Amino acid sequence: GFSGNVNHDPHLLYTLSAVQILALFGEMSQLDKDLVATYVSGLQQPDGSFFGDKWGEVDTRFSYCALNCLALLGKLDQIDVTKATAFVSRCKNFDGGYGAVPGAESHA
Repeated sequence: GFSGNVNHDPHLLYTLSAVQILALFGEMSQLDKDLVATYVSGLQQPDGSFFGDKWGEVDTRFSYCALNCLALLGKLDQIDVTKATAFVSRCKNFDGGYGAVPGAESHA
């Protein structure tokens, strides 16, 4: 994964940004796609959610980052997409918005 600065821990947010920038400029060949996909897929939890990093915060933003990143890499087969989408569905609230986790207030 990629981090926000030298000697910082890698995080899914920065990893997606790096992949998007390389995709935007046609430089995906600069990536070790298998290594990045292994990092991202390793953050998926048994309930389908994703940690943002090794410290374990769960948030629907990280589900988006993981799915987007793996789709750009052509590596969605590395995760359980059904569980990932089911987790996001469980975050939907009565007002039509989505919380960071099931039962949390809507933010989007």
